[in-house]
Amino acid sequence: QLGYMFLGVGMGAYVGASGYAAGMFHLVTQAFVKALLFLGAGSVIHALHDTQDMRQMGGLWPKLRLTGTTMLVASLAISGFPLLSGFFSKDEVLFQAFAGGKYLLWAVGLLTALLTAFYMFRLFSLTFLGKPRDQHLAEAAHESPLVMTVPLLALAALSIVGGFIGWPGSTGSALEHFLEPALHSTELDRVLSLEPAHPNKVLLAVLSAVVGLAGIALGLRTYWRRQIPDPVQERLGGAFDLMGRQYQLDDAYRAVAVGGGNALCQVAADHLDQGGIDWLVNAAARATGAAGRWLRLIQSGLVRHYALAVALGVVGIMVYLAIRVMS
Repeated sequence: QLGYMFLGVGMGAYVGASGYAAGMFHLVTQAFVKALLFLGAGSVIHALHDTQDMRQMGGLWPKLRLTGTTMLVASLAISGFPLLSGFFSKDEVLFQAFAGGKYLLWAVGLLTALLTAFYMFRLFSLTFLGKPRDQHLAEAAHESPLVMTVPLLALAALSIVGGFIGWPGSTGSALEHFLEPALHSTELDRVLSLEPAHPNKVLLAVLSAVVGLAGIALGLRTYWRRQIPDPVQERLGGAFDLMGRQYQLDDAYRAVAVGGGNALCQVAADHLDQGGIDWLVNAAARATGAAGRWLRLIQSGLVRHYALAVALGVVGIMVYLAIRVMS
């Protein structure tokens, strides 16, 4: 979803202020939906006494109808189900990409819509549908108190109607007018915008909705009655493990950034710190100690020795002055 926001903002360079407005529009709708998903997940975790592994869940709908309903709303909204908040803002971003001529980015966004719908209904199915995979855990589940469910209901309502703040989604939309002072939008921006009367907008919206619904159907078909192990994991094999390790980006980060940083710190500690800074400090200490040992030889503690040194010093000064006068 962050990618959609960046896509919308990035299209501002091609379609004017409507691109920036699309990115901001998606930010607003996702604020409702993501907050609902996070709080809904917290409600499920609370209901299951801090259990967070979906592989132990399933069949929770009878026990968590309110939480389940709000999570269903959030899942549908983020999947771009027609007339929910995510449908309007996601399609607006995709339309701006298409209108700006960035067809590859539009296609990537459309594929992302399919994946989003699939993984959200994987989450919903594994959590609420099918048979419990841990019967004891399901029997002990309980609905969350009002202090948790009332915010869920409020966010669910916003996730349903939030998309209408961008209606009709044209260059005259409220968000674009709101952003104009910051963007210094001009009439040229409006002329460059391809949005007004664009003939493909309805077709693109229908296509996006079909893709989202396909992802929802695929997620439900794959996981509704599915027990573990994960069928996608079985089909993808090693590729699933690779994606589960985030394409080994974390391993690469640990090897390059963490390992390289540690090696650099070790070099600095061994050579720069101990071999450089510590050596200088220790050398100053050794020089001071040596000077002290030499000076200690002339510090006998006897007054007559000090008096003799003063007398010799006075004589030496007088001889020096006499030589200067004579010369």
